[in-house]
Amino acid sequence: MNKVNPSQQEIAMTSNQEQLTAAAYQQ
Repeated sequence: MNKVNPSQQEIAMTSNQEQLTAAAYQQ
């Protein structure tokens, strides 16, 4: 996942996935 210049879409998708993962662990 280490890219020199990731697009804003990729950043948003990664951030969203992290939020979903965190929410899943909290349940």
